[in-house]
Amino acid sequence: MLQPKPLILLNSDTFWINNTTSPLELLIQKWNPTNMDILLCLKNKSDFFGYRGKGDFNTSNETKDCSPISDVFSSMKFVFTGLQIFKPNLIMDFKKNKFSLKEVFYPLIRKKRIFGYIDESAWFHISTPTDFKKIKNKIK
Repeated sequence: MLQPKPLILLNSDTFWINNTTSPLELLIQKWNPTNMDILLCLKNKSDFFGYRGKGDFNTSNETKDCSPISDVFSSMKFVFTGLQIFKPNLIMDFKKNKFSLKEVFYPLIRKKRIFGYIDESAWFHISTPTDFKKIKNKIK
């Protein structure tokens, strides 16, 4: 039976300015459905303009092109940019109508089926009108 094509999802509160290659192109190039159920685009939290959180994830190996998301949840170095590619059955099989993707992520982390790659583009997080103004001034 043919598997449905993977889905690409981008959160609406982030955007990027390409470094050399679009993060979207890289996401598609790095996607390996044999080893991965989800691939996340990550950014070092200190380089994500407008981000004020504690970080989302660590990776198992920061030197590799793509590496499994680590199950170590302390001193999280990377932020999930909101750009991801995933197998649609992950949400089609979900029993709830409303849910956080974190409910999908965490079991896959334990199974080593969720991967991340660290992007080099300039990423921006817009949470408030003040963030929008700061970013607008920065990219003028």
